[in-house]
Amino acid sequence: MPVPEGIRRITQQAAEYPTLLKNTRRAPQALWVRGAGVNNDLFHLASIGSRVVEAEALAELAKFLGHVCRVYRDVAQSPLVIVSGLALGVDTQSHKTALESAHTVGVLPTPINRMSPYQSITIAQEMLTQKERGTAIISEYGPVEPDQSYNKYPKERNRIISGMSRALLVSGVSRENSGSINTVNHAYSEARSIFFLANTVTANIQRLLTLVYRAKEVSDPQQFVDTLLELK
Repeated sequence: MPVPEGIRRITQQAAEYPTLLKNTRRAPQALWVRGAGVNNDLFHLASIGSRVVEAEALAELAKFLGHVCRVYRDVAQSPLVIVSGLALGVDTQSHKTALESAHTVGVLPTPINRMSPYQSITIAQEMLTQKERGTAIISEYGPVEPDQSYNKYPKERNRIISGMSRALLVSGVSRENSGSINTVNHAYSEARSIFFLANTVTANIQRLLTLVYRAKEVSDPQQFVDTLLELK
């Protein structure tokens, strides 16, 4: 089928292909991209968590992440890129917060011209209005015809989220067998730095993250920014 307007395919040889992802074990041979595009000169921080989250945890994430994005821009003199999965809950809040003072990349588990869940269409459309390179929607699955059925691969998507990010921030998680922990496992296997936001994960998840994945708890935006800058 002809590639729809506004969608492009990039291979690992393209300058836009995420540099960190290219060096992972199961990097896709090519990605499909919509929007202004990936900017490999910027620091990519993954923000992941559950789809169903208490309002207090989402408010805490919005406050913390918003502060981090603003402080990072001021100190580093460049915007942060928040990477997430365009799902409900933590993903949507992460993209929404990032659009206020940073860039954001959404990684789809579906073909590049399909959106699931459909409630994410609004935030996706806002992402596609951004003109400065750094905000984009990507997928390893090419476009399909309007009437063509398609599958969703959320766990496959997770390796891309962690693979293109230098660090991972976890919030709003309570289940040990969740997709978020699957993403954490990918991040750990690729030696990414893992953090979790204080007071937003349950005690069992906190123990799992600290004891198994050596994650660090964060609560102070300025200190977290200082830590991210050390990872550059």
